[in-house]
Amino acid sequence: MVASLAGMCGLRRDDVVYTTLPLYHSAGLLVGLGGCLELGATCVLRSKFSASQFWADCRRYNVTVIQYVGELMRYLCNAPPVSPKTTPKLPPNCPKTAQKLHKNCP
Repeated sequence: MVASLAGMCGLRRDDVVYTTLPLYHSAGLLVGLGGCLELGATCVLRSKFSASQFWADCRRYNVTVIQYVGELMRYLCNAPPVSPKTTPKLPPNCPKTAQKLHKNCP
């Protein structure tokens, strides 16, 4: 039932979801991984969250959706700027909020 939340939020089968939460966290397991399993979407997991590698991971795995809970945005906003020479652009369909964060929050 909780996994149905992903579908209600607009998650589609062709999405790639980056879940930064550990799977012992109910949202990471039930909404993140469970939602992907229910809909047939791809779930990207990392053994430990890394603000410095977040955007590289998003590009490496062609992430279309991130699961946000808690302090994630603050960590991303406080991370050192990413070099444009070593970091390809985000996809054009990336939300404006993510594009602003990618340039590092003011």
